[in-house]
Amino acid sequence: MSASLDSQLLLAHSLGVSKSRLATSEDKSLNNNQIKNFEILINLRAANQPLAYLIRQLEFANLEFFVDPRVLKPRAETEVIVEKLVKELAQNSRVLDLGTGSGNLAISLKYHRPDLRVTGSDYSPEALEVAKINQIRLIPDHKIDWLVSDIFDQLPPQKFDAIVANLPYLPDGIEVMPETSFEPAVALYGGKTGLELYQKMFDGITEYLNPGAKVWVESDRWQQPTLELLAQPSKLEVYYQDYFITGFRY
Repeated sequence: MSASLDSQLLLAHSLGVSKSRLATSEDKSLNNNQIKNFEILINLRAANQPLAYLIRQLEFANLEFFVDPRVLKPRAETEVIVEKLVKELAQNSRVLDLGTGSGNLAISLKYHRPDLRVTGSDYSPEALEVAKINQIRLIPDHKIDWLVSDIFDQLPPQKFDAIVANLPYLPDGIEVMPETSFEPAVALYGGKTGLELYQKMFDGITEYLNPGAKVWVESDRWQQPTLELLAQPSKLEVYYQDYFITGFRY
């Protein structure tokens, strides 16, 4: 995103208006407090703090999600999971979003397919606070079950027709971009190999899958062959893959 567009979004945030309203408004004057706030935001952005954290929102799957440093910023590439499952899942399918973070996957699926029965879980209670805020903001009339759980450890026995997981997959200690360093470490780093949480997920996943269930995960491209090996003992076969996303069928 360009510095100019960043400045426009920060200005709109300082004025308390949308970007579209800022573009059409003739009065762009700021009072003293707004000027100070805008200057603070510009300086923080110059220091590589994520724009989404500064303006407290990020678009995902045509929805404006609230985000802050308690959660990973939703990535645009993850939208393909929503697009595919919205088309593929049968009526009233049960879906589990492991590592839900801001709730972007769970809420987007429920928004576009209200018939789905969705559960969102996360290791971080702080992340689930953000997910619940987004549910109230975006789908106040729809129910999602939220659960603090380390993968399947606190999950009651049940079967799902789809499990989606954007778990931490960076190897511990790997250098990241300056902006990424502001995101929560618990949502980024997945152990020595980066895939320890995915290993744990695949080790217990069959107990939670209905026949024909779909499993969608996100990782770096170079990790995908290892993910396929981890999934093989669970009888999961790859049926979709792009640069970051892998879809398995049970």
